[in-house]
Amino acid sequence: MKFKKILSLLLGTVMVSSLLVTNPTFADEDNNSKLELSPIENSFKENSKDDELLISPLKTSYDSVKAGVRAAIPSKYDLRKTNRVSSVKNQGQNGSCWTFATYGSMESYLKLFGTEYDFSEKHMRNMHGFDWGPNDGGNRDIATSYLARGTGPILEKDDPYDAYINVSPTNVKRAFDIDKVIYLPDVHNANETNVIKQAIMEYGGVYTTLSSQKYYEKKESRSYYNPGSGKADHAGTIVGWDDNFSKNSFQTKAPGDGAWIVKNSWGTSFMDGGYYYVSYYDGFCGKSNAVFIPQRKDPNAVISQYDDFGATRSVGYNMQGYIANVFTSDEDQTIYQAGLFTVAMNTEYKLYIVRDLKSTDDLTANREEIGSGVIEYPGYYTLDTNQIKVKKGERFAIVAYMNSSASKYKYPMPIEMPVANYASKATAQEGQSYVSSQGDKWTDLTKEVRNANACIKAIGTTGEVLPRDTVPEVDPNEVIEEPTSITVKEGSQGFISVKKKGKLHATVQPEKFNNDPVVFESLDKNVAVVKNDGTVYPVSVGNANILIKTVDGKITQRFNLLVAPEGIRVPDRKMIEVTGDNDYDPKTDPDNTEIPVVPPKPPIDNQKLDPKVIRSLGVSVPSVTIKQGDKFDLNPKILSYPQTAIRKFDFKITDTDIIDIDSKSVITAKKIGRTKVDIKTKEGLQTSITIIVIPKEKGEIKIEKFAPSKRRAGIFTVFIDAKEGDRNYSGPAKLTVRSGKRTLNRTIYFNSGHAKSKFHGGQFGVWRKDFEATITIRNHKETIKFGF
Repeated sequence: MKFKKILSLLLGTVMVSSLLVTNPTFADEDNNSKLELSPIENSFKENSKDDELLISPLKTSYDSVKAGVRAAIPSKYDLRKTNRVSSVKNQGQNGSCWTFATYGSMESYLKLFGTEYDFSEKHMRNMHGFDWGPNDGGNRDIATSYLARGTGPILEKDDPYDAYINVSPTNVKRAFDIDKVIYLPDVHNANETNVIKQAIMEYGGVYTTLSSQKYYEKKESRSYYNPGSGKADHAGTIVGWDDNFSKNSFQTKAPGDGAWIVKNSWGTSFMDGGYYYVSYYDGFCGKSNAVFIPQRKDPNAVISQYDDFGATRSVGYNMQGYIANVFTSDEDQTIYQAGLFTVAMNTEYKLYIVRDLKSTDDLTANREEIGSGVIEYPGYYTLDTNQIKVKKGERFAIVAYMNSSASKYKYPMPIEMPVANYASKATAQEGQSYVSSQGDKWTDLTKEVRNANACIKAIGTTGEVLPRDTVPEVDPNEVIEEPTSITVKEGSQGFISVKKKGKLHATVQPEKFNNDPVVFESLDKNVAVVKNDGTVYPVSVGNANILIKTVDGKITQRFNLLVAPEGIRVPDRKMIEVTGDNDYDPKTDPDNTEIPVVPPKPPIDNQKLDPKVIRSLGVSVPSVTIKQGDKFDLNPKILSYPQTAIRKFDFKITDTDIIDIDSKSVITAKKIGRTKVDIKTKEGLQTSITIIVIPKEKGEIKIEKFAPSKRRAGIFTVFIDAKEGDRNYSGPAKLTVRSGKRTLNRTIYFNSGHAKSKFHGGQFGVWRKDFEATITIRNHKETIKFGF
């Protein structure tokens, strides 16, 4: 993944005031329209560091929400009944509820394809880059910016959750790309309630805000209703509803029946196994709603972007305008998508590209339209475009025309700009972003709004453009063996007398990794220190958190040790193994710890002094997939330290029928299958990588069945059967259904040759009679017409 704006800038300390520049010189001269900046969200200044949930400064408009068709929506619906929710988690003593609500939505969506994914809330919490720290809360906009810029989602196994550790690895790779984040309207009436219900049925769990005041809990009925006292300070995932849940079942009687089923992040002991019923009339549930939809990751993706913080405000020329970003391509690539934030309902857009850009005149004279449409809800969307090849070193621009007149919102064009106490580190430079009222005369955005960039991303690839889908093409259940966890014999907590020394025992899991070394580190060295062999030396009475991790730092576990006064036993805690009297002397151990080292075999005394000798060896990825008959240079995947070392390796292949590898580290894929390659240095350092060889060509796609069901109460289903060669097809496809001017596009997934997709009256009104459906699998496309 390549970025045009270095993400390390997120850690900078530049503080910039966020004021609109009022110099009239920079207004477009083709008419009297002047660029206007949106106001900050009214409640933004109410943020407190005591909250888990931050209010975003970004204002959104939902003025054009239409009434839905209630007849197509059941009175009761529960994603738990159809195995569409991931497991309940526990955030612990940390304000990270918003990350659990985010992934509660994304993981629920992926359950549609039969697999449970577990993403790292800790990584999102620690690496979002906004002003508020890992313990201080977040919101849907912070989650969206983290995902849109390509930082996540990271798998849980690559950065396991810990409520107290505020650092995360920087060398982990995201598991998916983001397809879209849909910002659904706040619930104020039945129309908006139906929008949330339809989203749950179509996508899965919905991110929402909540109040966490204990007073309003009623454990007997596992319910919650806060009529509006206080403010939203928590987030969860709506996974269903019950229209008939009694208004009398709440701590305080609600105005009417009905409740949302909400998945919380306080562990399975909370309410109903981690779930509870929140009244439709709750003052905070059903606000700031969102669904987070991933798509298949492109391993060769290039994101050209300037908006690391995403949309923080928006601008407009009276409900419309043009906005552009200019980039220089770092390599040959194919642009095939644009990433666009929207802030208003039913925003009309047109996308353009400008090749070989030399001046701002080219933004008018040489732009080529590559996509258009209407985006129903605010949020973030990766929009398919015509495929355009761009050369290395070429300056190009992505231009967007945006119009929000359907919702009568004056500021349709999202921008990133500094906002104090939120995104104060946002920066921009002249020559990056431009605005225009009519698309013919252009102004540098920084001349209008200080340190502002347009929220448009150019998404390209240095490889082949992959089929657009939401799940990996390879089997997501395929497991590449690697360490998954650390087991501590003593459990998660224990105690020891301040007068004794003891020992902890930790083992890497699964069993084949039991002998791998682990690293012990005391996070509270003023209470206890710990040696590499797990020996614990108390220093003073108190609590010490001890971090245990694998040598590469990918797997971590925490143990809480209470150092008790002499002669005191601690209820509900077991004493750890005592190995003798405490003979610790800080004078002989000034650092209070040892730095773990995995020694080479055997160690060479002068090795540390020789810059030509490799002292550390690893690989950047656990596995590589190659097509049969292709060649692959393994050398860039091998990591060594120091950089001055001579890189000479010996290779050992487990199955030489599958691949060959030459002295220059080039692999030739001979046979379909998988094998391991051991990589060694002459000093004895060793690592390994798995090579997976897949078929070169795929079979011809044939559609065996493509037909709708009968329509009842506005609901109908489209059924499709497909083959790939002589086998049943399994994989993604695009389904488009049209009726009149109404068009719905979906990504569906074939399982053993079969796929289906349901539509209801809220999507196509019951008065619509004539339909057309198109199924697209790779380059194969078929269309049917049908009516009711």
